[in-house]
Amino acid sequence: MSKININKINDMDAIRLNRQNDLYQVGKNNSPTVENKVKIGEDKLELSPKASEFGKLIEQVKQFPDVREGKVEDLKIQIAAGEYNPSSEEIAAAIMKDEIGR
Repeated sequence: MSKININKINDMDAIRLNRQNDLYQVGKNNSPTVENKVKIGEDKLELSPKASEFGKLIEQVKQFPDVREGKVEDLKIQIAAGEYNPSSEEIAAAIMKDEIGR
């Protein structure tokens, strides 16, 4: 009766080592040179026409002053002269407009 060798670990280790060497050689021989490397593109942002238009409008709004100096001066003059008399409805509407805008 012949012996059957169940323990093939040594053979598997040899195959695994040969395969690793083969892969190492392939990687070593085919490593890209500086000229062959793929250039990675830069990130790029493209805006839709509406987004672009919106950005332009935002820039235009930023150019407006926060305080309308002419309006403030007119009101100061009216108050000083006793001519500024808003109705209670105007005051309430202004308060509500301010609250809703928050």
